[in-house]
Amino acid sequence: MAIGYNSALEVVALSDHEWRVCDGEVEPGDARRILAYIEKCDGLYEVMSMKPMPCVCGRFCSFDDALTRISADRESGVNRLAISAG
Repeated sequence: MAIGYNSALEVVALSDHEWRVCDGEVEPGDARRILAYIEKCDGLYEVMSMKPMPCVCGRFCSFDDALTRISADRESGVNRLAISAG
């Protein structure tokens, strides 16, 4: 199920603890559309950025904190999130 986060991000629930975050301004079918994956793990939300290549790049205390960071990095053109623990 896809849910909108803001006008630019689309969040797709993959399970009860995993989500795919896409750039809503990139055409479906374009691999650049996928920005990151979020997984709830040990009470934290772990973000795996897909840019410039897949890497675990942050852990956040809340789902909203993870999305806020993905959105901010998308807006600023940052290709990788910095390691964060909330």
